[in-house]
Amino acid sequence: MSRLLPTCAAAVLLAVAAAPAGAATVAEMEATLARERDSTEAERRAVLVEIGADVPDAKGRFQQTKRGSEEATAEEDLDWLAALTKLAPMPGLDDVIADVETIRALAATPDADAGRAILDFAFTDLGLVYRDECGRYLRNMSPFSLPALIVASQATKSTDKARYARYQLERLDREHPLKALRYAGSDAMRIAILKAYLEVHHREAVPAVLNVVDDVSPAVRAQARETWMGYVLGPAPPEAPKKKLQLPGGKLTDEPQPLYLNYRQLAKLEIDRRWEEVTGEKPPRGLGLVDQSEQLFAIFDQRRAERRDAAFARGTELAGQQSFAEAAAEFDAVLVEDPSYENRASMAPGYFAYGDELKKQKKWRAAAIAYGKANAVDASGPNAQVALGAQFYAQGRVAQKAGEDPTRLFELALEHDPSHKGAAAALAGDDPDAADDPQSLDRPRWLLYAGVAGGTLALLLLLLALLRSGRTR
Repeated sequence: MSRLLPTCAAAVLLAVAAAPAGAATVAEMEATLARERDSTEAERRAVLVEIGADVPDAKGRFQQTKRGSEEATAEEDLDWLAALTKLAPMPGLDDVIADVETIRALAATPDADAGRAILDFAFTDLGLVYRDECGRYLRNMSPFSLPALIVASQATKSTDKARYARYQLERLDREHPLKALRYAGSDAMRIAILKAYLEVHHREAVPAVLNVVDDVSPAVRAQARETWMGYVLGPAPPEAPKKKLQLPGGKLTDEPQPLYLNYRQLAKLEIDRRWEEVTGEKPPRGLGLVDQSEQLFAIFDQRRAERRDAAFARGTELAGQQSFAEAAAEFDAVLVEDPSYENRASMAPGYFAYGDELKKQKKWRAAAIAYGKANAVDASGPNAQVALGAQFYAQGRVAQKAGEDPTRLFELALEHDPSHKGAAAALAGDDPDAADDPQSLDRPRWLLYAGVAGGTLALLLLLLALLRSGRTR
């Protein structure tokens, strides 16, 4: 920025701008937005009008423009910060720049709480003039803004905020819960969205929640079940409003009828449908909604256990036949279903043998992954340190191919497995494995390097997340 900013607002701006995204906490940035300013609301409003920003009136109403018009497109494309920094000094300018910078810093923070902070600020007296910019950045930071928008969209007391939140969800095409969950981007965000649905007992989310109570991710599955039980337990929800409905021919019903099903009635309808789909039979008569839910979960768990045990048996048989690549694929399927599978330690020899196969082919990246899994499934076993040494050695080869210094990785290989001949030879300069191999230059399909501390487990967890992601798309 070319001009000097002598006010306290300038100091705020410079501090926010200098910090990398995520360096300041959400609470610190919220405090920045709540600070005492050097300017009046009228002065800040005048600054925004000067750049042609869409600023709501004192009641939060925006000027109506026709969708698709040139004016509406110009407002949507306007970069507030770029326009602000071109203005000559005027009262309120420094405060407005600081506020816009802080909104953008929050939006760059991969944290659902940052989305909540932006949304809350838009509905304060200080944030009202920035409501359009807040909406734009709530959309930009999706999916991290979705939980806050979902909760706000169901508010019954703050109707203006609910309309605003629904509008942002519509613009994102995430108002439908099935889409919100499908395109959440990560298990963590799906869990946050499920928690939001639970918090507000989101009626339209009932089918979407039931859709993931058998999710491949254990954490998502657990949260989906908690959210579902929130629908079926506890006091009865409020009854839907009623009115007399018009029948064919123009006549009205004799009695007022509910305008929609409440979330518990909808839950009963959905679980009956799912029960019949899964079992091929209608649910037993007189079965309560809670018991029906728990029995359906048990059916899902039993089927998952059968799939998992069958995959483990196939993997064990394939390892015995020395088909280690195929065995590793079956073991991966087991761990996707159950990362803490009780027989996981017996997978270690198969993973290690697969790593050896890949090492012979000088496919170092894939070998490091296989050795890492051999360590992770049996971290306290008799060969765990040997597997970790082999992993570090293979990682050293990858680093060497990338033009990096592999010395520390080879040293770690020897620390964990003092008998590792390849690492000893590499450190001594007698290095037969260093010959160029085009296969080892292929780009990795996913991240190889994990931190030295806990690196093996991180590799396994990353693999499982990727496999789960592939299954859920």
